[in-house]
Amino acid sequence: MTWVWQMHRATQPADVRDYLAADWSDQYGVPVETSSVRWPLTTTSLMREYNVHDGGRAFDTVTVTGFPANYGDFAGDGYWQADAPELTHTVYGPFTDDAVLTDTLDLSGAPVLATITTPARNGVYRLGYTDADRITPTEPGYYVLVTTFPGDDRVQPYRSSPADVLERFFVPPTPETPLPVTVIAQATPAALTGQPFADTALVQGTIPGGATLVFRAYGPEPADTTPVCETPFYESDPTPVTQAGVYSSGQTRTGQAGTVYWIETLYGEDGTVLAQGACGAPGETTVVTEQPTALTLTTVATTAVTLGGPAHDTATVTGTVPEGTTLEFEAYRQDGDTATCTADELAFTSDAHSVTGPGEYTSEDVEFEKAGTYYWIETLHGPDGTVIHRGLCGAPNETTAVTAVPAPTPTPELPSTLAFTGTGDWLLPFGIGGGIPSSPGC
Repeated sequence: MTWVWQMHRATQPADVRDYLAADWSDQYGVPVETSSVRWPLTTTSLMREYNVHDGGRAFDTVTVTGFPANYGDFAGDGYWQADAPELTHTVYGPFTDDAVLTDTLDLSGAPVLATITTPARNGVYRLGYTDADRITPTEPGYYVLVTTFPGDDRVQPYRSSPADVLERFFVPPTPETPLPVTVIAQATPAALTGQPFADTALVQGTIPGGATLVFRAYGPEPADTTPVCETPFYESDPTPVTQAGVYSSGQTRTGQAGTVYWIETLYGEDGTVLAQGACGAPGETTVVTEQPTALTLTTVATTAVTLGGPAHDTATVTGTVPEGTTLEFEAYRQDGDTATCTADELAFTSDAHSVTGPGEYTSEDVEFEKAGTYYWIETLHGPDGTVIHRGLCGAPNETTAVTAVPAPTPTPELPSTLAFTGTGDWLLPFGIGGGIPSSPGC
């Protein structure tokens, strides 16, 4: 806010007009006639999880609003400060009790785990997701992330509250008594020959350092025979097990029908077996059956994307596939109230994909140029180019909705002749800000 003083000769008393040469006005933006009304900042944020294990990682998302739209462009003019460059996000802790995390907490002597800086701009900032800004607690206790801004002539100082429960995470102490290690596994119950299947294990308890998990698949064996687990046809790579959780074997497949038996083995760092499944255990078998003779396709497309996002279609082929078969995907943009898939509506045609047998086949990713509803159609061609199968326009699971990218919220224009300084917490003395008293009409 700036004061501009003006004097009009014609409005002055007649006995003083002869002493005034002309009308007069001082300049706009005179520093001593200007006061700063500084912008207030606001942040909203959320830790991705509340409980973080010792040595794990915490992640935060901070949304910053309140900076002027042109903030960062003002380099100062000798009187007004330049725009401050950074926000600081500090993770304080550990604290033994979260009751101390109050609005008035003095953080000057608090322990600091990590300090991260981001540009002093409006936006959404994801913290802890790169190696450069890792948030890795090493001690049990309560932690809180506090965002601060020092303030300048355009924006008020800011500190988020240590009492914000959405900005805390907790590292529980390591149990003094180790919990027994257990492994519960569940395999894919059924699959067709040539189709992928896998095993999954839930590991619980106190996991020693260096533990690894290996999955082995045996068979296939004829149905209604005693389970035999001697030589595996599939063995996974050792998977590091750093904490309790769910671990997967990775996919395998077989061209022979029968019953596949899975055994999962958890090893210690020295190779000691910590836990192992049994051959033929409940939930640890996959029944593999022959592919049906009839050739069938089922398809699932990306359901929704924003404009510019990638979309694709996936076809699952079962049955006997003639050698030399190819698969093509097409996408049509709806141009009316019903699904028609005419040549004029064709928006995408994929390359011809060679179909070597039963399995999953996926089109290339496509970024549609217009918002709207798109229908996918898959076409299977035989070796001589004849159409073996063609999907239906508007078939279930074969529609992609493309929505426009939301327009950004407009920001008010700022005066170009003076750095816009927002609301301030100081004012010039009244005698200066109000000017010098003059005769009526001045």
